[in-house]
Amino acid sequence: AAAASGPQRLASPDGAVRITFSLAANQAPTYSVTFHGQSVVEDSPLSLEFRQSGVWGPGQHIIDVRREAHDETYSLVVGKSSQARDHYNQMIVALQETAAPHRKIELHFRAYNDGAAFRYFIPAQELLSQFEILAERSEFRFPADLTCWAAQYGSFTTAQEKEFDRISLDRIGPGAIVGLPLTISLGGTTTVALTEANLRDYAGMYVEGVAGHPHTLVTMLSP
Repeated sequence: AAAASGPQRLASPDGAVRITFSLAANQAPTYSVTFHGQSVVEDSPLSLEFRQSGVWGPGQHIIDVRREAHDETYSLVVGKSSQARDHYNQMIVALQETAAPHRKIELHFRAYNDGAAFRYFIPAQELLSQFEILAERSEFRFPADLTCWAAQYGSFTTAQEKEFDRISLDRIGPGAIVGLPLTISLGGTTTVALTEANLRDYAGMYVEGVAGHPHTLVTMLSP
């Protein structure tokens, strides 16, 4: 793999799900997702805030892009099926800040036949040998004011049991504390579930609205 510029694209094994990564005008990392050609998430920025070195987001350049395929079947102990298939294509985009402190962070994208996923990966480096993340600002900019079913907890210390209210995305404002999964109807027969997985030593995720950006959600981490 080598340094690259311009949009980087990834498709699921069957081509139904497509993820596009690009750098915005301010060189901030953004991504978008389509399903069978229908927009699911429009260009949305990704950002982290560290206590030790401030905000990571704008001012990036791509230093490496790697792609790989994965297809594994494993046994399930309980459930309706005896086996599950883990089948996806992956794209790893390695980024580095163009200005000090020149932090390096990778974005791992996975395209499954029925879903898209991403996560931040922090390679070993002197500046981030020890760090504290104050905030994650991963945005989800949806194409319209879609109908969703939201668990509006209003607090980080709840029993995690609440009715899922049928509302529209624009009813989720800044400061809301909406739990996951968040179910969203794209119309027709397509429904999206926004959720998180594979957490290890990381705060649980909620979402809130973004002032000035309709039908946009941003992550907020439990303190």
